[in-house]
Amino acid sequence: MRGGLLCPSVLVFITVFHISVGVKVGGKVYDQKTAKFGPQAGNYEVKAFSALAVPVEACSPIEENLEGKIALVKRGGVNCYFLDKVNNAQEAGAKGVIVGAVKQNTKLLTMFAKDNSPHEIRIPAVFVEYDAFEILTELEGEEVTLDGEGEQVMYDPLHWQFAKNFLVVLPIIFLTACCCWMILKSVKNVLCAYRRTEHSRRLPTIKFKPGEIHNNNCCICIEDFETNESTKVLPCGHGYHPACIDEWLQGHSDKCPMCKRSIFSEPTHPLGSLTRYERIKECCTDLYCCNAIMNRSATPGPRLLSNEQNLQAV
Repeated sequence: MRGGLLCPSVLVFITVFHISVGVKVGGKVYDQKTAKFGPQAGNYEVKAFSALAVPVEACSPIEENLEGKIALVKRGGVNCYFLDKVNNAQEAGAKGVIVGAVKQNTKLLTMFAKDNSPHEIRIPAVFVEYDAFEILTELEGEEVTLDGEGEQVMYDPLHWQFAKNFLVVLPIIFLTACCCWMILKSVKNVLCAYRRTEHSRRLPTIKFKPGEIHNNNCCICIEDFETNESTKVLPCGHGYHPACIDEWLQGHSDKCPMCKRSIFSEPTHPLGSLTRYERIKECCTDLYCCNAIMNRSATPGPRLLSNEQNLQAV
């Protein structure tokens, strides 16, 4: 431990660690597991001589007097529950019950009470493995100690029911999160495309003339600009065909295909949008009649001549 913190490996070790002390007899300790009914681990301490129940499975009332003793009972029996075994031992006067496994591969398990049971258990009952029960049977009559120290405690923060529910809920949470992420991403893409489209409409469009912009051809369609051809100019000074750059900005990115500068940045090129008056004037100047009207000098209209001027003219 350093700085008051346990390393992850130590925490994992504590999670699976169990106290390997249990039923005490003849100076030796055997693992046990307290039943969920009756006194719980830490709330009882019983020291008495052991006695084998008759019948050993204790599925029927016990014939032998177990007053003040710890009963040794085997697991098993037809329609016989753990609670019934312990209740029969309690009725026979036992101070505690040790239930043993009947198969060697049976691990320690927790004994539960059946639903709506009428029995009230007041004595501690523990479960031990097959080998431990065989030894206890051979040492019948020896003094046995049952207390909280002999409890096998598994430090498992996750119960099986919680784990199973979590494994079911986890995929649902994952799928929900993925759907939300895809929806948010789609909405974001639509909003960004709309913003690029609106800004693209505000970009200046000019008549192409060599030297006014940085490039002489559209790098999207790879075609040269013709003189007086409509060209949309980005803030960086690169020009494109309006249809080409509009499709690029609406469906791909807000950056210039050539220099990767955003269209939302401040313009560095002096070109700007023509005003409506300037566009009309430019259109009219292309027509001969309009050009003649706009460039016509102010000539005087017809006037009457005086008599002297008429005589001189004659």
